[in-house]
Amino acid sequence: MLGTVLCRLSHQASGSDCDMAFDDDRPQCDATLDWGCGTYNYIWINFTGSKETAFIYAITSAGVVHAITQACSSGNLTDCTCDNLYHGRRTPDGWKWGGCGDNILYGVRFSRNFVDAPERIKHQKSRNIRNMMNLHNNEAGRQVRKTF
Repeated sequence: MLGTVLCRLSHQASGSDCDMAFDDDRPQCDATLDWGCGTYNYIWINFTGSKETAFIYAITSAGVVHAITQACSSGNLTDCTCDNLYHGRRTPDGWKWGGCGDNILYGVRFSRNFVDAPERIKHQKSRNIRNMMNLHNNEAGRQVRKTF
């Protein structure tokens, strides 16, 4: 279940954002990817260390945060709970919060564990600067998503 939720939501989010971001200077987007939950268009980046690659790392990490956070607040995941920070609070005009808040911290934590794992393993073995850059780009995507 988690794999399906993560796969569909994060890839849908990252794909549409990439199309908008690179509309004028668009990489080749005609290949497909099958993650076991449907076939999606994806961007094949041939330039390691490029601005497009940095964007893909960041937006994918943000997409995972978004997917997990949404699945969590929708009740589709059993390992997380709602964020109750605002539960029961009233606004100045009298509206009272009573819903399930997005547990963004859980989404960020999950993304760090899931998305960063391959880069951390590579970095432990080789101390490669590219792995550090990829981890940085992953974190940049999480921080941007955290602000929304």
